[in-house]
Amino acid sequence: MRHTHSFPAQLGNAYMAPHPVFGIDGLRSGPTLVATGPRALVEAVAARLQAIPSLAYLRGSLMLYAEDGGALNIADMDDLLDLNTSDPSAAYWQILARATRLGMIQGRGVPTGWLAQAA
Repeated sequence: MRHTHSFPAQLGNAYMAPHPVFGIDGLRSGPTLVATGPRALVEAVAARLQAIPSLAYLRGSLMLYAEDGGALNIADMDDLLDLNTSDPSAAYWQILARATRLGMIQGRGVPTGWLAQAA
């Protein structure tokens, strides 16, 4: 599946993906979830995600990109999540809920309200 998401600040080469603010490849194969948002939000969420010791056991890959990074064109992403909030806590739960829906994590501890929104 091919997804293309253009950010306001375009790079000259639309096929050049910016470097992720945060990325982790889990120990098991699975889907690739890409989340995008404003740099300050993505950095705050990345810091919080790095505090989860069991995140290394996720199935697949999780990448966070800042919207100011240019054009994003990743051929092998399975899902693209636009973080539609300015609240880092809400963005954190959006990512974990989507990862649960994709089967990347079991989702224990993810509030059911967030799981319902991710469906």
